[in-house]
Amino acid sequence: MSNQNVAVATYKYFSDLEGNQCIATEFALKIILKLVKNYKAKNILELGVGIGCISFCVMKLSSDNNLNINYVGTESNEFCLKVLPNYLKEHYTKIQLFAELKDVKSIEKFEIIIIDGKDENIKEVESLIATNGIIIIEGDRIPQLNIIRETFPKSIYTRVISNSRNPNYGPIPSTHYSGGVQLIFVDPNFKQKLDYWFYKTRTALYYKIRAFKKEA
Repeated sequence: MSNQNVAVATYKYFSDLEGNQCIATEFALKIILKLVKNYKAKNILELGVGIGCISFCVMKLSSDNNLNINYVGTESNEFCLKVLPNYLKEHYTKIQLFAELKDVKSIEKFEIIIIDGKDENIKEVESLIATNGIIIIEGDRIPQLNIIRETFPKSIYTRVISNSRNPNYGPIPSTHYSGGVQLIFVDPNFKQKLDYWFYKTRTALYYKIRAFKKEA
């Protein structure tokens, strides 16, 4: 199954589950999978697993493509912890879960860290991220973004947005543009700088197209 199909199937699946109000958008899932695959990430950390939409999506990609991804996540919400074994299905036993970031223990550094929730110890990602690591913030989450940019002063950052609206089979209104991610390359190499300029340029173009459509 392609990245696109895995993202679509995951979004449809989680759209029908209880607690779907804050799941990642279909577009955000597509971007996350693209980055995971393009950068051949083997160790991934997610802050705020929630009901498991992103983790399921990444682990589905992993199992379909024999990627052997080591996935670690944090979650302390009682409802989420209760439903995760059922929602994640066969992927649940392959994910290491911790209550908070300060509890995370890992031999390997994380090539990708996904921020999908709050954590008062968020600055500790500095000691957990690999050289040339990538941080993906799902949605806006401006307070978390500000902390990350302060923690990594040499980083480069761009929003990644879509030019399409949400599909009508999900919990997010189809009248809204499908939300994207905040993308931070903490110590960018040449390939990452190229990706940065691609996403930054495309995002600027999409904002102009949106403004034109609004005026038309």
